[in-house]
Amino acid sequence: MTAANLEAYVRSCRGRGCRNRLRAQGLLPAVVYGKNIGSLPVAVSAQAVQGILANAGRNPYVALKLVDEGREEVHRAVIKEVQYHPLKMQPVHLDFQVVTPEGKW
Repeated sequence: MTAANLEAYVRSCRGRGCRNRLRAQGLLPAVVYGKNIGSLPVAVSAQAVQGILANAGRNPYVALKLVDEGREEVHRAVIKEVQYHPLKMQPVHLDFQVVTPEGKW
């Protein structure tokens, strides 16, 4: 199974104002969960996510490239949950679950 490539930018802000600024820039708020990283708030490209969801199915694997102030880490993850806008049916928030090389959560 091939993994789609996706860049995720680590974000420090939270709340409604931050969420609205991200969406105005074409980004979606998301959270990455994993055994070694804990819970990490990130922002991903809305256009890239819509392309992945349209082509890959329900819970696709992604090669998630975490970018944080010059540092870059690549993790293999699965899109665990997608929250949609009730009227527009566009994604508004994502949850990523990091998967270990052995296939464990």
